[in-house]
Amino acid sequence: MSTICGQPHVVDIYNRFSDKQASVMFSRIVIMIAGIFGVGVALYLVATNQSDLWDLFLSITGLFGVPLTAVFALGIFTKTANSHGVLIGLALGAVAAFFAGKMGQGPFLVSTVAFVVTLVAGYVVSLIFTSRHTHDITALTIYGKDQEYIRRTPALAK
Repeated sequence: MSTICGQPHVVDIYNRFSDKQASVMFSRIVIMIAGIFGVGVALYLVATNQSDLWDLFLSITGLFGVPLTAVFALGIFTKTANSHGVLIGLALGAVAAFFAGKMGQGPFLVSTVAFVVTLVAGYVVSLIFTSRHTHDITALTIYGKDQEYIRRTPALAK
């Protein structure tokens, strides 16, 4: 987070790849396009009675989106999350979701299994692979909501 005129703002993807600052209007346009697209797809599925496509969408979301949600939960609700735990948990969650989908019990089971396996595996692996160079990430979690995060800077080469 950085400040402009004393007010904090978040630097997003648009600002990283563009010379211009992202405006509220740009954000609104992106949200409007995504919303119109989502409503259009939903209306198409309802009009054509394509419940199989909805199940496919939920399965794909369970396979990829839900493990990513578990990674965010791991980062927000634990102080021990690290890159090893996140990557291994993400991979194990996707594999578990794939096999849960093969059981044919429905997309809710796929999503639940993916979330739980990613969260638990990510947490356990993060505990196992604790780094020698620990960096306090408490300010990035729910436990440090009133703290200011001090970004770690790489040591300057001499």
